[in-house]
Formats: sequence, C-alpha cells, structure tokens
Amino acid sequence: HGGTRKCAVIDTGCDINHPLLKGKVAAVRNFTTEGGLDDVTDYNGHGTHVSGLICADANGQFEGGIAKGT
Repeated sequence: HGGTRKCAVIDTGCDINHPLLKGKVAAVRNFTTEGGLDDVTDYNGHGTHVSGLICADANGQFEGGIAKGT
C-alpha cells in the first residue's frame, strides 16, 4: 500500500511530546470544557497508550503498528 496513513484517536488526551510520538501527531483538538482547544494534556495516560498501540510494531517501535495498512 505505501503512503502516509492517518488515524483519529478520541480519548483522554495525548502526550504529543512523548519521544516516540513527537512530530507524528498531525492535529489536536480538546472537546472538553477544561483548557483551551489545543490543550490535549493526558492526565490519565490512556490516550497516549492507545496512540502508542496504534503506531507501534511488534517490537514496540513506531514503524507501522496495528494500523499500518499492510
């Protein structure tokens, strides 16, 4: 297939500065009444975890993961 794939994650937030996610998050949006529209601080950690599962390969590296589209 090749090419860039995108996936939306609606969850508790996302640590967009996590070393393995930094630079890979295309856009953010806060749908809560807490913080600004671009404040996606993940106080729970679940959203960051889910994003990591989507992106990670079998070795925990961010090269494709379960949404790689093979």
